[in-house]
Amino acid sequence: MEFAFNNYALTLLFFGAIAISLSFYILKNETGSVRWVGFMMLSNSIWSLAYGAELTSVSLPQMKFFTNIEYLGISSLPIAWILFCLDLVENKEWFRKTSNKLLVVTIPTLALLLVWTNDFHHIYYKELSIDSTGSFPMLQIIPALSFRIFTVYFYIIYAVGSYLLIIKFKNSDTAYRRQNYIILIAAFIPWIANICYMVGLRPIRHLDLTPFAFLLTTTLVCLGIYKFKLFDILPVARKKILELMQDGFIVLDNREHIIDYNPSFLKYTINGSSNKITGKK
Repeated sequence: MEFAFNNYALTLLFFGAIAISLSFYILKNETGSVRWVGFMMLSNSIWSLAYGAELTSVSLPQMKFFTNIEYLGISSLPIAWILFCLDLVENKEWFRKTSNKLLVVTIPTLALLLVWTNDFHHIYYKELSIDSTGSFPMLQIIPALSFRIFTVYFYIIYAVGSYLLIIKFKNSDTAYRRQNYIILIAAFIPWIANICYMVGLRPIRHLDLTPFAFLLTTTLVCLGIYKFKLFDILPVARKKILELMQDGFIVLDNREHIIDYNPSFLKYTINGSSNKITGKK
């Protein structure tokens, strides 16, 4: 194999190596929602390292080889993302249904197989070639229908996960505000990068900034976990405890507005009504 290094490739290789080390640390030492962050980071690091190697390649067979490796990370990343979101919003039961598992897993699996066998059918990429007009050789992709289907799937899964997070956090009190912002900002960075790539807004032709964006996303989440104790004070753990309390529990802010309560409080005060009272006085 022959390599020609450039700044974009070196950036991905350097931070991808850090990300894969962090992913192994997280998977070894953490549990719950944080563990899914480890899986996301592992998927992203595979994508980043392989894409970095692709950007250093000077021959088409070598670029194709690393593209095949990239898709191990690309195809598994949306699965890890939706499982992270479901775990964080305490909706794990959804994924335990066989039909839902097939719904999430089938398209990424097919995409991976189609990429690996594309030379035989060309239904994922119509054509792959080298563009040597820039400062270094790059893979030029002409996508086929299957590529676009997987892209739509990726967007849908990412949108569903983001929606779950927004719904989960929109009524959170101020104690969780910094943590919420970290997750939501981190979630939308790859959206922006990939949309820019798809519409042709790139620093250089054919360069996909999405793996760079996901590296930034996982960095922000890790910063939240280990610096701001992101998952130590999220409402997830609190909910399990408060729902088991038989005594009514209520939290007021400094203006005497209700910012938190448990089911027992509703039971004893307004006959178990399901109407939300957050924000009321």
